[in-house]
Amino acid sequence: MEERDKDKQKEWYQKNKERINAKAKKHYADNKDKLKKESLEIIQCPLCATAIRRSSLSHHKKTQKCKHLRDIRVATCQEKLLKVSTIKNY
Repeated sequence: MEERDKDKQKEWYQKNKERINAKAKKHYADNKDKLKKESLEIIQCPLCATAIRRSSLSHHKKTQKCKHLRDIRVATCQEKLLKVSTIKNY
């Protein structure tokens, strides 16, 4: 069943490939300034809180630096929670 669906999707894509690519190129041309501006925007990584460009976020999340900082952040939060819970128990 899934093979049939994949075959149909491939067939549909091959028929409509030129139209799809033309639509994507038109969208990029119409929104080029906005897309470039957004990709250069500085944001904060949701995992490690480092300031990075939006266009680099996907790559940054896979780096060792992000993973290391995330581990430190998680450990710090767990220590704070442990302190709070021990204070409440007294």
